Amino acid sequence: AAFPALAQDGGELVGHWRKTTIVFESPRDEHLVLNADSTFQNWTVTAAETGTPLAGQWEANENTLIFRMEGSEDQSSPFTFFEGQLVYPNVEGGRGFWERVE
Repeated sequence: AAFPALAQDGGELVGHWRKTTIVFESPRDEHLVLNADSTFQNWTVTAAETGTPLAGQWEANENTLIFRMEGSEDQSSPFTFFEGQLVYPNVEGGRGFWERVE
């Protein structure tokens, strides 16, 4: 099913985002590309490998980001912006901070 055109609150989400975490003393970059046509790609990169990309559709509903992939449950979590970073998920004790990749 196609999603309606992005609500005005989804426009600032469009772009390429990267979140870096340290896992066993090695950096792990997670990439998230949110396209204006409501498709997304998500993959991880470590020193050893680049993970298999996931793809599907996304939408923003007020302060909730929703991901849909074929054969999977929808994933949704609250988001916000803080000093130019995307905070997703925006949940106590589990916040992820994503930087925009130019």
